[in-house]
Amino acid sequence: MSEEYTSTQFAASMKVQSYDLMPEDLSEENKEYVADTLYEFTKLAFEALDQDIEYKYTYDNKTFISQVVAEWTFHKAIDLIKSNIPKEFWDAGLQKFAFNTFETAKEGVNQKLPQQDLLQVIESHVNEDWKIYIEEMYLKGAFDLDTKAKALNQSNIDDFAQEKSKENENIIDKLEETEQKLQKQNQEIDEEIQKDGKEIAQIVEKNRGCANVMQFFVYISAVIMTCLFVFLLKKFNVDTNILRQIKHLSFYIGIFTSFIFGVCVLIQHFKNSFSLKAFGKINEICKNILFYTGCGLLSVMCITGFKPLSCIIAAIIFIKFSATATVNQVKCKNIN
Repeated sequence: MSEEYTSTQFAASMKVQSYDLMPEDLSEENKEYVADTLYEFTKLAFEALDQDIEYKYTYDNKTFISQVVAEWTFHKAIDLIKSNIPKEFWDAGLQKFAFNTFETAKEGVNQKLPQQDLLQVIESHVNEDWKIYIEEMYLKGAFDLDTKAKALNQSNIDDFAQEKSKENENIIDKLEETEQKLQKQNQEIDEEIQKDGKEIAQIVEKNRGCANVMQFFVYISAVIMTCLFVFLLKKFNVDTNILRQIKHLSFYIGIFTSFIFGVCVLIQHFKNSFSLKAFGKINEICKNILFYTGCGLLSVMCITGFKPLSCIIAAIIFIKFSATATVNQVKCKNIN
């Protein structure tokens, strides 16, 4: 629970806060007059509520009523000063406004009116009291007609509201300006990310193409080694029956691997290939097995004779991998 102020402490708090709200065009003497008068009337209101026997006001009631008195004392004191009302009439006018505000606020609290409704009633009464007071002082010869007209048009609370409205508008403008800057920065960041993304994609494509070129040379090396292997087999007159068995084994391995490869390709096609990494790995293994099986078939057929089906399988494997590597080689050159 927050600490409860005494009447003196609460009035002093209102006085301190009033300095921050004073118009800049007031002299220091007039600022002190406003602050001191506000302090006195706030303290008197709080003490009167403390001593009220008929109604037992809560602390919240006392602070609310006393604050309303403080605020209207503040505004009407400034109105008196800015209207050029002679100083000898200030105290009497402020006493009248403070007393009527105090009584109206008390009555509203006793009737349990909503605070917003009560504040509107108080403002209406204060404005009416101001007009009556100005008219009375004019009729008594306290000031001339021009001063009367100026006083009737003077309203510090309206000026205060307009100033706060301008401040809010400035804050909104600054927020909108900041938001526009942030949107521009975000747009620039997005453009930079897209630019970097394109550069990264080019680098990845370049590396992928160059890697396939390297793979192409690996395949060529495998073919050369196969031809050398065939040459050595012929030179040393290896038993052709063994070679035929190797050929048959390579043929069946090629058929089986081709089947697995085809199944994986179909699954990836219909199930979004990039989400199925396992099938992609199996594909890579199958491609390598198919290639080296093709090399084996090619080497054995060089010795045992060329069967049509075996020739077709070996040719397809070799052409497929050679073409892929060649295309990627072209891509690599284009990127460079």
